[in-house]
Amino acid sequence: WRYSWRRFHFVFLACVKATVTTYASSLPKPRRSRQSKLSRTVAGVSNPKKRLDAHPVEDDTEKERQSGRQVRPPTLVSTSMVRTFYLIRHGETVFNAESRIQGQSDAPLSELGHRQAEAVAAALADAPVDAIFASPLRRALETARYLAVRLSLPIRTDPRLMELNAGVFEGRLCAELEAENSPEFVGWLAGGDDFVIPGGESRSQLADRGCDALRSLAAEGHRTTVVVTHGGWLSATLKSLLCLPQPLPPFAFQNGSITRLAVDPQGRFSLLALNETGHLRAIS
Repeated sequence: WRYSWRRFHFVFLACVKATVTTYASSLPKPRRSRQSKLSRTVAGVSNPKKRLDAHPVEDDTEKERQSGRQVRPPTLVSTSMVRTFYLIRHGETVFNAESRIQGQSDAPLSELGHRQAEAVAAALADAPVDAIFASPLRRALETARYLAVRLSLPIRTDPRLMELNAGVFEGRLCAELEAENSPEFVGWLAGGDDFVIPGGESRSQLADRGCDALRSLAAEGHRTTVVVTHGGWLSATLKSLLCLPQPLPPFAFQNGSITRLAVDPQGRFSLLALNETGHLRAIS
């Protein structure tokens, strides 16, 4: 009896196995998914995302042109996300301390200005900065050098980052100009964007070259950029860049302050922080 049961059990299992195998072989084979193909493409790569980002999407423009179809612009894989600008006003100068108009005159930093520049460098020590740009004027370069040493990056100068050319007002004390009450000084204080200082330039001219500089630097593709520049430049440029309707620039920037801008992949600017000075609190 035991032998008969074992033989029946063996025959039953063999029949079941044969039936399942026959059914499975009759089913259609599954198609490989795109994900499976992609996985095979990057198999064995330690960082597949890095490998994929390095290659643009194939451009079929030439094929479409030859076939007579409408040509579309080439499509590229975008590896650039939102970019950040740190806009720094230079440290205090001896002209600032005396309430003297600087313009493009080349005044050096004061002792306080050097401490402010050092504090700016310390505040950005851990920022993922890719490039440093500065006005070629001495006060901006002296400020930028603290950042360059701290971040181990070179300084690239751009004349479009220079302060307003204040013409006949440069080197003059504000108190003296106010006492004289000349038509030129009154016209400048009135805040007209198109008023040209004798021997100098207008705020609109300053804003034009400032916006041109920032758009040009943004096009270089650095994720994080430091720009060391001037108070008048910052006021005129940001007013124009952010399309603010005020007749006078609505900003005031302290020496050593940090202002942050974001630039999206379409080149649009937005203000993240204005005139940050928390890093200067410990400086008397």
